[in-house]
Amino acid sequence: MPTYDYQCRKCGAVVEQVAPADGRTALRHEADGGKLWRLFSPPGLVFKGSGWAKKDRKAEGKKNG
Repeated sequence: MPTYDYQCRKCGAVVEQVAPADGRTALRHEADGGKLWRLFSPPGLVFKGSGWAKKDRKAEGKKNG
């Protein structure tokens, strides 16, 4: 199961929890019992290498052969 960042609505603390991806489980903060709301976070997607756009295409004037 993936790990997500949550914020407690009662005390404002940000915690990391393992939860199902469907988000149907109601989670509670262990410290004070407040309801946890999942925070937005960007995906962990990283493009590596020399490039994947214009740099990797062949020059327009050159032909295969």
